[in-house]
Amino acid sequence: MNRKGNRIRKLERENKHLREENGRLKRENEELCEENEELKRAVRELEEAKKELEEELAEEKKPDYVKPNRKKENPKPSGRKEGHKGESRKKPDHVDSVEPLDPLHTCPDCGGEVSEPQEWRVRYKEEIVLPRYRVTRIEIPRSYCSRCDKMVEPQAEGILPKRQLGNRLRSYVVYLREELRLPVNMVQKHMENLGMKISEGTVENICSEAAEVLEPHYEQLKEELREAKATNNDETGKRIEGRTCWEWVFAKPDVAVFHSDEKRSHDVMEEQYGKKPKPVLGSDCYNAYSPLDAVKQKCWSHLLDDSSDLEGVEGESFHQSLKELYSEAKTRDRGPPLMRELSTRYCEGRLRDLVDRDWSDPEVKKVVKMVKKYQEEWFNFIRYKEVEPTNNLAERVLRPEVVFRKIIGCHRSWNGAKKHDILRSTLATCKLRGENFMDFLENKYGKSITS
Repeated sequence: MNRKGNRIRKLERENKHLREENGRLKRENEELCEENEELKRAVRELEEAKKELEEELAEEKKPDYVKPNRKKENPKPSGRKEGHKGESRKKPDHVDSVEPLDPLHTCPDCGGEVSEPQEWRVRYKEEIVLPRYRVTRIEIPRSYCSRCDKMVEPQAEGILPKRQLGNRLRSYVVYLREELRLPVNMVQKHMENLGMKISEGTVENICSEAAEVLEPHYEQLKEELREAKATNNDETGKRIEGRTCWEWVFAKPDVAVFHSDEKRSHDVMEEQYGKKPKPVLGSDCYNAYSPLDAVKQKCWSHLLDDSSDLEGVEGESFHQSLKELYSEAKTRDRGPPLMRELSTRYCEGRLRDLVDRDWSDPEVKKVVKMVKKYQEEWFNFIRYKEVEPTNNLAERVLRPEVVFRKIIGCHRSWNGAKKHDILRSTLATCKLRGENFMDFLENKYGKSITS
């Protein structure tokens, strides 16, 4: 019995010890579970912070010209409004040829005999005549000049000296490359579809020679801008030789000039216009335009776009006041010079009163600070009738360049960028003047032969 009792007591002690050990392990397990949850939360927080840092780093690495994604809160529905009257293609204003159809003798539905035509119905067919590859052999008479003691011959028309490709063909290749923005290999493929084999190198050489022919015209356009009464100016990023550079545009209603430069400073503007520019310079509020010793006009579209993003009572009030002042100012940009000067000073006073109010919203204060910085440069479009209140002309001229940049990616050399500036400047100017780019270039080819 004693041995049995001792064994029972021993088992009870072991059981008590095991229970205590089990309780301790449970407490440790609970503590470890809580610690594990805290670690999981910390890991999640660190992962979120890492993601935010990676996004910020990615934004910093983006070129300056890359804009952030932005989705409109209340986008307008696409298409015309419901109930809008439909439209179809208008009838041609001229007819090049008439094609009468032969009358029917049997009915196309039942096969029965039909009468003589009772009436004629008219339809119009618009077609194009595709380019056709054509080879001309030019036979050149050569004569001897005893005075010069050499053989002389007449100059063939429509073709450059020592070249086999005609001027019209050259103009067409440049048109495909620059206006339609086709890659070199697609220009080559298109020409092969027309029956003519042409290498990618030949396409590039044609564009390079066209730029050489047009370079004097390019310099003339730059001089016209220097002597203009008002111009619009803008810039956008581009890549040259793997580096971020800048595409500048200088424009007036009938001239546009592009210029590639590694700088985005006022030095570029001084190189184009000189130390004291003659034109009134229209631009956005980028600081590179500030040091110039010239009359300036800041863009109202940019200002109203910035103010439209303001929120709250103060932001909406400030934006609405700017809109009303701008609308009134546009009605005052007419009349004799004295009337224009008085209207300018009146509007400048209205704007001064607006920005001098005690604004408390931090975002409104930022826009107010910008308006004050260029206090004398918002209403020169009233003072000078040639000046536009916005920089939209430069923006519109520059937009095709942004599309072209997305297609080509970058220029591999500065020579290529210079060639592109000359060709695109000529193309943009032709569009502004309502001229045909191919005809203009072909005419320049002809003049380069005789000069």
